[in-house]
Amino acid sequence: VPRLVSTDYPCVAPSLVAQVDTWALGVLQYLLLRGRLPFDGPDDAAVAAAVARCNLTALRTDDVWRGTSRDCRDLLSRLLTLSEFRLTAREALEHAWLRVGVSGT
Repeated sequence: VPRLVSTDYPCVAPSLVAQVDTWALGVLQYLLLRGRLPFDGPDDAAVAAAVARCNLTALRTDDVWRGTSRDCRDLLSRLLTLSEFRLTAREALEHAWLRVGVSGT
C-alpha cells in the first residue's frame, strides 16, 4: 500500500527513529477486522485527503463495527490518529484490547 507510506501528511507514518510505526499496526488491524483499508477514495488525492484528516467516523457509524468491542475500536482510533496523539508500541501493547486473556491481568 505505497500510497499510505508518505510523510507528506501529519497523520501518516512519522520518522521511525523515535517511535515504532504503530500507524501500520492500526492499518493492519483495520484491514484484518474489516477486510478493507481504513481510508479510501476514488483516486490517490482523495485517499491522501482522507488520511490527512484521520477521520474514522466508520468506527462509530458503520454497522460492521457495532459488533466489535469498544476496546477494539478504541485501539484503532488511537493508532490511526495524528502522530502526536498516536500510541507508542509500548502503549499499544498495554492497551486493554491486547491484554484480554493475558496471564496476570
